[in-house]
Amino acid sequence: MKTEKSVQKQWDLGKFVLGVCTKPLLLSLGIAGWSLPAQASPQLLYEFLEVNGNLSSCLNRAETAVKRSGLVRQNTRQNSINAQGRDITATVYCRRINSQLSEAVLMVAGTKSVSAANFNSVFNSLVTNIGESPISQPPQSSATVISDAAFGQLMNGLNSNWSKPVEFLAQAVPYNYFTAAQATEIVKAIKFSRNKVPVAVMLYPQVVDRGNWFVVEQAFIFDSERQELRRQIADLSNK
Repeated sequence: MKTEKSVQKQWDLGKFVLGVCTKPLLLSLGIAGWSLPAQASPQLLYEFLEVNGNLSSCLNRAETAVKRSGLVRQNTRQNSINAQGRDITATVYCRRINSQLSEAVLMVAGTKSVSAANFNSVFNSLVTNIGESPISQPPQSSATVISDAAFGQLMNGLNSNWSKPVEFLAQAVPYNYFTAAQATEIVKAIKFSRNKVPVAVMLYPQVVDRGNWFVVEQAFIFDSERQELRRQIADLSNK
């Protein structure tokens, strides 16, 4: 589970990223549509949480968590709840693991004006009140990130294999760890947009600073690409 200190660190790093993410939507395949508040920063955090009980139990816990966090529930769909406050938007998407266990995928975004303390408080409150434990953790902070020399070789190889980037990267990505900035550089180097989402999804489990994943999302121009990326990331924990 993320601590207030870790979320604070993620927030501090996020404040230095330039650019504005205007209303990226999370639609398609059962995940409720949601939009960031106006003038939202790229700050976006994911958490995957284990919930004892069926989908109804998961949704009930999500609704309770939203109330306790101070957000206002906007709507409830078949498997998800959208909530919003003045500076924060959250979506909780529930999925069935088995007859006695469910998973809650939590996604929280904040505007440029939200204070770090408020963001920390809401995020930690949602995590604490929704699930028993995280079920999909990012690599440990002690994981060794690919060296600059090796990363340079990887980028050279990617440029040489520009027509088949997914096949090329599949030989290296699962065996190395990357920073969000390095992952962004890889995604930006992909020539054809149809290959960007598969590559980003491949990189996600290997990114050591997932609190900065919003940096990678900025490599995508179209909302539809962000929608598909988030859908596939949400599906990762079910595989």
